Amino acid sequence: MQYQILKFFQSIQNPFLSVIANCLSFLGEALILIVVAIVFYYGIDKKKAFSFISSMLFALIGTNGLKAIFRSPRPFVVHNDLLADRVETADGYSFPSGHTTTATSFYISFAKAIGSKALFIGAFILSLFVGLSRNYLLVHWPIDVVVGYILGTATALLLTPYILKHYDDIKWYNRFCLLVGAISLVFSIVLTPLMTFNIVDTLAFSPLVDITTIAGGAYLGAYLERKYISFKECKNFKATLINTLICIVFLLLLYAISNLIGDKYFRHLFRLSTVSFTVFYLYPLFATKVGLLKK
Repeated sequence: MQYQILKFFQSIQNPFLSVIANCLSFLGEALILIVVAIVFYYGIDKKKAFSFISSMLFALIGTNGLKAIFRSPRPFVVHNDLLADRVETADGYSFPSGHTTTATSFYISFAKAIGSKALFIGAFILSLFVGLSRNYLLVHWPIDVVVGYILGTATALLLTPYILKHYDDIKWYNRFCLLVGAISLVFSIVLTPLMTFNIVDTLAFSPLVDITTIAGGAYLGAYLERKYISFKECKNFKATLINTLICIVFLLLLYAISNLIGDKYFRHLFRLSTVSFTVFYLYPLFATKVGLLKK
C-alpha cells in the first residue's frame, strides 16, 4: 500500500511540482527554523522563543530516538525504481520523518505561543504540505510522515503551554534547564566514543547524538544566561538584524575552529554543543558587554 502511494507521487512528478516540493521540504529543515528562532529570541520575545525552540528540540529527540530503535530503510533504498529527489537530506533511517516532525512541532508551537487561531490553522496546513513534500520527493514512507505529524503536534500542544505557564518561575526554569541540559550532554559524551570505535550503529545513533548535543549546549547556556545576564529583547528591527548577523558570524568562526579537531564525531560534539551554547549564552554575554543587548 505505501509503495503504491509513492508510485502515485512518482507518476505525477513534473518540474513545477518538484520546485514547490523542494521549497516546502526546505521549510522543514532545522537551519532555517533556527535562524527564525534566533531572531525571535534576541529581538521579540525570549519566553515564547524558548517555548517553540524547546518544542522542536524535544520533538527531534523523540524522532531520532525512534529512528535509532526501528532503523527503517528509506523507500528508495528498498525499491530502486523509486527515483528520489533531495536525497542529500535523507542520509539516515526513514521512520519517522524528521522534516515533518520539525516543521509540525516548530510551526504549531510558534502559533500556539503567539495565540493566533488563524496562524495556528496556517501552521497546521504548512506542516501538512511539508510532510507531503517528503512523500512526493520519495524520501519517506507515508507512515513516516503520519507519525511525524503526530509526534510534532503532540509535542507542540503539550510542551508549549507547559513552558509558557512555568517560564517565569525561576526555580522551575533553572531545574528544567539543568536537568535537560545535563542529561542530554552526558548522553552525547557517552555515545560519541562508542560511535568513534564502531561499538554502536553510527547511522542509527549519530542523529540522536547530534540533537542531544545541541540540546545540552542550549539548555545549559539558557540556564547561565538567565542566572547571570538576563538580557532584554531588542524589540527593534535594525538592532535585531545586527545581533542576528553578528551571532551568525560567531557561529561560522566556531565552525571553522571545530575543523581543527581530527575525529569527526568529537568534532561534531564540540561544534554542535558550542554552537547552541553560543546562541544562548556566549553571544548574549558578549553583546551585553559591548552594548548590543541590554540587561
